[in-house]
Amino acid sequence: MDLPLYRNEFAGKHPF
Repeated sequence: MDLPLYRNEFAGKHPF
């Protein structure tokens, strides 16, 4: 996934 929201929320948890 390459969503801006997910990248902001799970920046250090999910390596997206």
